[in-house]
Amino acid sequence: MNLREAVSILRIRLGDETKVKFPSDDYLEQEIKTAMHKHNRDYTIDTIPEEEEYLILKLAQISCYYTLASREAKNYKISVDGISIAKSERVRNYLSLAERLEGEYRDIINSPDYHMIEVNSMKRYSPLVNRMVGGE
Repeated sequence: MNLREAVSILRIRLGDETKVKFPSDDYLEQEIKTAMHKHNRDYTIDTIPEEEEYLILKLAQISCYYTLASREAKNYKISVDGISIAKSERVRNYLSLAERLEGEYRDIINSPDYHMIEVNSMKRYSPLVNRMVGGE
């Protein structure tokens, strides 16, 4: 996984290509590393399987939505040309996005197909053949 590419993808998913919500890439890089650790502690940026990168980005995105919700809770309502949005609506929106993504992540992780991929690609010691088996 290329960290810079991952940050770019995360920015697109968050709708923050102009770097307004998260001005610094450092914060998003840290969110991605934290998400990777949360998903599987054995992975590093260099060893994460390509087919699981989207799960790491999904977890990072969830965390960013919670961050945005907590930031928005401090703001007052926005009013432009007679249209106003209360802070509670913005907070509720970010929280609902985070909760929806958490549900998607749980569904993927708990699906039998995901576990078959994990079992088949996991390296482990087999006493039957007296060597490491599985993995790539």
